[in-house]
Amino acid sequence: MSTSRHALVTLLTLPLSLGHFQTPAAQRQEILDFVKAYADATNRGDMTAYVDMYGRRPDLIVVSNGEITRGIDAVRKEANQSLGLEGKYKISVGTIDVVSLGQTRAIAVVPFAMTVQSQQGRVQIPAAMTLVLEKGSQGWKIIHDHTSSAPPQGE
Repeated sequence: MSTSRHALVTLLTLPLSLGHFQTPAAQRQEILDFVKAYADATNRGDMTAYVDMYGRRPDLIVVSNGEITRGIDAVRKEANQSLGLEGKYKISVGTIDVVSLGQTRAIAVVPFAMTVQSQQGRVQIPAAMTLVLEKGSQGWKIIHDHTSSAPPQGE
């Protein structure tokens, strides 16, 4: 088999072999714990803990229902707009999928329901988030967050 043909076969079969890569159990548990702590900080209205879970990278991006926030200062500003809303909403996390991207990076795909108080009473909104995480000297941090929710029923 020629070198170029061998390289082509390798490139074509690589995605198949990567698809079967298992996230190491310890890394998976760290990420599950991180996501649960993220939900807990959000539910408590602990904006300091919430913001501390994001990386201090200049390329930090948070996408939420079509709105794009760039950088930790903008994330902090948005978090501070939630002050005083403790107890007015709650997120409940579903089964978390973890995809390892090596020892220091991973993706967590998280279905969740947000319960909010409305004029009609408590309403549950189905939603999902994808967190790209990076592990550094201070543990796991979010370096990209994409969250979306289903439109309210009747819209």
